[in-house]
Amino acid sequence: MPMRNSLIFIFCLRIIMGGEMASIRGKCFIVVGAGGGLGYAISKRLLESGAKVVISSRTRENLEKLKGRLSKFGVVDYVAGDATKRDDAERVASEAKKIMGRIDGAVIQVGDFLGDNFESFTADNAYKMVSANLVAPLTAVQAVSKAMDRGGAVVFVSNSEAAQTKKTSTNLSYLVSKAALNKAVEMVAAELLPRGIRANGIAPNSIADPEKSERSEMGSQEQRPEDLAGIAEWLLGEESVLVDGVVIQADSGYRFARRR
Repeated sequence: MPMRNSLIFIFCLRIIMGGEMASIRGKCFIVVGAGGGLGYAISKRLLESGAKVVISSRTRENLEKLKGRLSKFGVVDYVAGDATKRDDAERVASEAKKIMGRIDGAVIQVGDFLGDNFESFTADNAYKMVSANLVAPLTAVQAVSKAMDRGGAVVFVSNSEAAQTKKTSTNLSYLVSKAALNKAVEMVAAELLPRGIRANGIAPNSIADPEKSERSEMGSQEQRPEDLAGIAEWLLGEESVLVDGVVIQADSGYRFARRR
């Protein structure tokens, strides 16, 4: 059957390519907020699939060490900068494009966490979380998208609890800021559509320790960075060309398991 033959062809092609997603081979990506375990895992995954990568975060010293760890997997460089400041974000995007020649996509892995509830909520808590989890990602994408070619893709990182309607946890300021980011993904996608740039998001529940070797289990509270990196790679590649303005809840089904 035609459909079956197509699937067999894709399967064989991936074997020939050594399991890599051919759609990102030779492409150029920037990972903003690469200092954490997920940022490292995504950068490593992209490099292993034949892409060029520029990593970015605030601390030059950490980036230098990270580049050393990643360089054995492919062509990688770094640009230090603060994503919350527009001038800095634009400089990072400009330098990244100069290094690679172009920018085909970006992963925006910036943010922070603060635990509070209604009783302990303060305006300062809200300002901190909105600045870290909404303003910083949007400022980074504003800058990067200007330097991005048509056909590019942006991937945000959010949180699955922020998309749920039932009571989740007590992290009020954090989850409200992430819920705002989820809505922003949709709005950014609509704004960038005429320019041929897609915007999507990944929403894990909790990111596991990078040293964890086993794959993420269904229903588990934590998701392994390497497994999330595979979703990011797919969203950046041509195989997800029909997906736009979507936040994928990549929480291993934990939102269902916890209701039992």
